Parts: sequence; structure tokens; C-alpha cells
Amino acid sequence: MSQTQTIGKHKTKVFTEDNWTKVVYYETCVVKWNEEEIVLDSGGFRPDPDSGLVIQGCYKHGWETECHAENRKEAQELLQDYQRNCMRAHRISRETINGEIGSGATTMKRINQASNQYLLGISIYQENFNWFIVHSNFATVNPKNGKYKTIPFKDNIRISRATGLEIEG
Repeated sequence: MSQTQTIGKHKTKVFTEDNWTKVVYYETCVVKWNEEEIVLDSGGFRPDPDSGLVIQGCYKHGWETECHAENRKEAQELLQDYQRNCMRAHRISRETINGEIGSGATTMKRINQASNQYLLGISIYQENFNWFIVHSNFATVNPKNGKYKTIPFKDNIRISRATGLEIEG
């Protein structure tokens, strides 16, 4: 299992430029922050909740799409058929916002690692192929149930470091 307390090094750079500390994964600045705000961007590498599911098979040169499914139940049935009848590893994936196939798991992990390492107070999680942001600031606690409020993730979202809430505009 990979660690989550410090930023992974694979295809990742951390640097400071113009008063912003930036974490760049491949070519995308997935998180940057200064004293006032945090800006998050998946670069489109997060699941598109409106796209269909795909079954992928593992080949020597990587994952390839075997077939498409309209819903989770159909995808599970197709996956079981492939697993029964084929020696290759198979998985269920979804198209990402930018049209690739994948989960965006490493992008999300880099954001969470940066938050842990630099004490940014945010956390990203996924539920039903949608990403959500939680900020550990006390101002974001729902007084009715004591749980932290969540903010739906969107690319280039700006979060106030003081309040933990989205900065509009």
C-alpha cells in the first residue's frame, strides 16, 4: 500500500513560484497554495460520472478496452464473464472528464499527499465517481451533525485557507 503522508516522486515536481507553492503531476498543477488560498485542478483526470463504464483487459503493453457497459450491474456481469473465460487481468473503468480511461486515483492521491505533507487541511474523496473536498477548518463543521461540510470538486476550484469554503469568482 502506498503512503499518504508525503508527496510521491513519480512524475511529480514541487516548487515555489510567484508566492505560490505548486505540486505538478505530469504537466498539471494539481494543487497550489499561498497564505490565503488553495487551488485544485485534476487536469481532467477524474471520473466523468455521466460516462459509461468500460471493461479493460491487461496486455503486455498496457490496458485495452474490451467492451462497454451502461450500468454497474452490467459491468459486473461482463467482468465476471471475462474473468471466467480469459486468463488476463480485467478491471472496470470509466472515462475521465478529459476523455481518457482511468480513475484519477493518483491525481487525487497527489492532492491528498500535498495536503498532509504541508498541513493544508483539505482532503479529497470519491463517491459514485464524483469527487468531494473536505476541509478540516472548524468553520466547515455542520452544527446539526458535527460532520465536516463537503464541497463538490471542480477543476480550478479556489478554497479559502481561513474558512475552508469555496472562493467564488
